[in-house]
Amino acid sequence: KSVLVAYLPEPGPVSVNLAGLKGPQVTVRWYNPRTGAFTNAEKMAAQGVKRFASPLRDDWVLVVQSSQ
Repeated sequence: KSVLVAYLPEPGPVSVNLAGLKGPQVTVRWYNPRTGAFTNAEKMAAQGVKRFASPLRDDWVLVVQSSQ
């Protein structure tokens, strides 16, 4: 499995190229470093550049994990 992690010190969008991750599908979650909790997972195809917007305000960590 491969994992991509992006730390956003303030709210905003981030663009990620999913094509470099192994497998046909990835799982995307946001991690809240203040509470230690993850958002619900979203599955999507590991293709092309996707744009993600962090939830709410403050800092967040985007975690993208491949299916293989």
